[in-house]
Amino acid sequence: MAWGIDSDSSQPAKVAIIGGGLVGLEGMLALDAIDYPKADVHLFSPKARFVPKPPAVSSGFGRGDLFNFDLPKLTATAGATFHNLSVSEVITQDRVTRLPDDTA
Repeated sequence: MAWGIDSDSSQPAKVAIIGGGLVGLEGMLALDAIDYPKADVHLFSPKARFVPKPPAVSSGFGRGDLFNFDLPKLTATAGATFHNLSVSEVITQDRVTRLPDDTA
């Protein structure tokens, strides 16, 4: 199944955020913070938890607690949809995101 953007301007634009890292989460939270009405935000990540790297390294040496974020919960809080999937290809000229099970 290909996942793309419908060009009908009366519908919210589907925004695909690929990756549940810091930059992806910042983008998702920024769209939520400005309450962008024409965005239907979808976050794609093969991992369901986000663990910031610097605290993860220092916690191994007893310097601070390791904290992490539940991506499905954080995504729902931001009014977005979480997909626990990798993305296999992005075709920018067609505005299509292909998932691993896409055959076409």
